Amino acid sequence: VLLSATPPEDALLLWRAADELGVPAKAADAAISAGVITRSRLVEFRHPLIRSAVYRGADAAERRRAHAALAAAGDPVHSPERRAWHRAEATIGLDDEVAGELDTASELARARGGYAERAALLAKAAQLSVAGRGLRLVEAARAPLVLGDPAAAQAMLEQAEPFLSAGDPVLRARALHARATTDIYLDRMGGVLTRLLAAADIVAGTDPALARSILMEGLLAALCGDHDSVAPREFGATVLASPAVRSVDPTSADLLLQGFALRVDGDYPRALRLLSAALDAMGQDREVIEHGVRPATLAGYAAEEAWDDVGGSEAAALAEAHERRIGALGALRFTLVVRSTWELRAGRFAAATACLDEAEDLAAVVGQPLPGQSWRVELMAWSGQEARARAAADVLVRDRANGGLGDWARYCLALLEISLGRYAEAAACARVAFDNDNAGAVSRALPDLVEAAVRCGDHRTAKDALRRLEERAPLAGTPWALGLLARSRALMADDDQAEALFGESVALLGRTRVRTELARTHLLYGEWLRRRRRRADARAELRTAYEMFARMGAAAFAERTRVELMATGERAQRRTVQTEHDLTPQERRIAGLAAAGATNTEIATRLFITQSTVEYHLNKVFRKLDITSRRQLRHVLR
Repeated sequence: VLLSATPPEDALLLWRAADELGVPAKAADAAISAGVITRSRLVEFRHPLIRSAVYRGADAAERRRAHAALAAAGDPVHSPERRAWHRAEATIGLDDEVAGELDTASELARARGGYAERAALLAKAAQLSVAGRGLRLVEAARAPLVLGDPAAAQAMLEQAEPFLSAGDPVLRARALHARATTDIYLDRMGGVLTRLLAAADIVAGTDPALARSILMEGLLAALCGDHDSVAPREFGATVLASPAVRSVDPTSADLLLQGFALRVDGDYPRALRLLSAALDAMGQDREVIEHGVRPATLAGYAAEEAWDDVGGSEAAALAEAHERRIGALGALRFTLVVRSTWELRAGRFAAATACLDEAEDLAAVVGQPLPGQSWRVELMAWSGQEARARAAADVLVRDRANGGLGDWARYCLALLEISLGRYAEAAACARVAFDNDNAGAVSRALPDLVEAAVRCGDHRTAKDALRRLEERAPLAGTPWALGLLARSRALMADDDQAEALFGESVALLGRTRVRTELARTHLLYGEWLRRRRRRADARAELRTAYEMFARMGAAAFAERTRVELMATGERAQRRTVQTEHDLTPQERRIAGLAAAGATNTEIATRLFITQSTVEYHLNKVFRKLDITSRRQLRHVLR
């Protein structure tokens, strides 16, 4: 029984506990002779099922006696979590002292990323509690959310409900917070923002840190939801009026909260300063990384507003590394969606696809709602998959008509229409995003609205869009922002100014990671040159654009460029990029990681598979691509 209650790898603890019970080492001889246990480097059961059968078959008193011995023999310095657990298993009835020890152990587990262990320790503490049972269950419910298990979180919150006293507003606020977070994970956004604002208001004066954490969750709902109950400006005004946000030494989370509150409240200059500072601070602020779904998503929105490709992509990479390390699968799926956006902008469409494939797999594994094709709208638009992009975008526009995600879908449709030369339709889509001015979406739509409006002769709309871009891009001051501004100005400039502006745009965007926009500038510059009968100069720009689009897999833009190139008198044969389409989603993921320099061990760890599975898939990739080395793989997938 003692062996069945001991961790398999801790033989020293086993013998210490045996000594506590006065059990001699030779007591194991009969079981060894019978083949029930083995004795090599460790003493262990021949099969894991024997361990389970022995433990379950023992009576309760025997199990408690074994756990009491293990607790007494345990190391309170190096293994406090294990010792606390054994003490709890040896306890009959309620015991607040043991529950408190489990609380302490749960914080240690949290500090090293052991969220599953934290949830188990807190749930056990709740069982032993005379007082504080509701709080422990509510806190236990948050740990499964980090791991991507909203069903477990819901179950714990239901257990907590009878213990949520009306006389404890802080506990009630914590429960409201946990329920709302669970609803966000399950994509049940209706009414979430109203509940979160109410919860934050309850504790704003007594626990400002908790209030800010609740408002951060509300920020996510405000940015991603449909504004069915609270308008963004109302949310921003509420946040700014709350005493909880007046932090003397703000963390990156505080900066994000205040920055977005100012943004939706209409103060773009002040908002941009705070959002840029938040992106700079995220690398040093571990706490924001631990909040689950928020970090990469909110950093992505902040980077959109600040046109900060470096800060945004690095924040996503930081969040991804941390979430993989602690096994935070629920948060990781959102982070992978954000990372796919940066891969897409870098022109690495296969890598973007691999991120989305893995995110979808994780959603299925952890039991979260499957997104269908909605996550892939931008990738499909860039890839020229017209019918699929329209169908997926229509779903988002229907379901999130008034929110940021609806406007993001409209931007994707505008991008698709521009690639197909349907400028009036593109302008109509982008204009809605322009008018709504939702954070994250409008910054994408502004340069597209300028281009589409110019091409369809709607100069008033083009001027409106350019004016807003001229107000915001210089405040951001990044090469990405200024490069888009120069290109937009070039489209509306006289001939004697346009060429210099196109050249400026190429130079600025060439310093960024946003290769898709650089390719578009080469295309627009080449089109401008051809219309001025400078065919040789036009060919140079169009060739560059065509090579970039074809290599990326931007089919519709590549075809538009090919037609322009042929109009200069050059023969341009259609090219298709099919390499990544010959691979399965798992093969694409593994190939992308291998091409980036990851070892088989690292790939196995990141994808939660075995090394032999990695080797099997890599061999298939090499055969399909007719290559023999990772160096060749990097070249093929470049």
